[in-house]
Amino acid sequence: MRDVNTVYQTLMAYLGYNPVVLVLFLISLYVVVNEEKEHRKRYVLVCFFSLLFIFNDVVRRILGLFTGISTYYRFFWAVPFLFLGVKAAMDVVGRTSGRAWRFLTVLLLALCVYLGRVGTVPLSRDMVPDNIYNLSNDVIAVSDMIKKDKSVEQPRVVADFQMQMELRCYDATLIWGIGRTPYELATKGDWYAEGRYEKDMSIVRMVCNGFQEDADYVRNALEKRKVDYVVTYSDFGLNAYLEEIGYAVIGKSATRTIYGKQQ
Repeated sequence: MRDVNTVYQTLMAYLGYNPVVLVLFLISLYVVVNEEKEHRKRYVLVCFFSLLFIFNDVVRRILGLFTGISTYYRFFWAVPFLFLGVKAAMDVVGRTSGRAWRFLTVLLLALCVYLGRVGTVPLSRDMVPDNIYNLSNDVIAVSDMIKKDKSVEQPRVVADFQMQMELRCYDATLIWGIGRTPYELATKGDWYAEGRYEKDMSIVRMVCNGFQEDADYVRNALEKRKVDYVVTYSDFGLNAYLEEIGYAVIGKSATRTIYGKQQ
């Protein structure tokens, strides 16, 4: 029954962390209580099985393989409450009568629009994106230099986490050289993870923090992952270090230096 206990603990954590969840939950109860008996059974079963499956460690791990564990709940936890909440709101609107109720309905809708930041948002000059992609010019510059230099259609690239994600968003042909997991381990504070990702972590420490560890070890890690390009902050001063490993400078953006594997 461990997973059932997890269901309860996770649900309580969400209810305590985000009051919006509690509001949606109460709206869901409203729908169940006010529906016809036959429909009421269906709503109860939908809520029960949704909670049982969504807040379950086993299901989380399985679906997490496809969505990523860190983003799992973002997409799945609110599904049963969201649709029931919308239906309850529509029921309330449909049952309103009289000027007072209509005024209250309009007021609540206006409040939802305002709090949801829906509509035209004035942008200050500082908020205007640098380009139509709304990505930093650094990302575009790095991508363009790799595009001009590459000899394969889908080169493997390693960079700091933010740059890596934005490069992939801008140019889908650039492959994550070591995948997401090593970065996620670093984000959690496990910079020296052992086992499967031990060598990958040496690359993460280099591109994120500028560490210059044993050159042969890092070279072996890069060769294992068949990395074509390394992107690091220019301030790290890794030119000589990476040249020793076998990567030469092919260009620089405002903050980063791009190193290509020497043939």
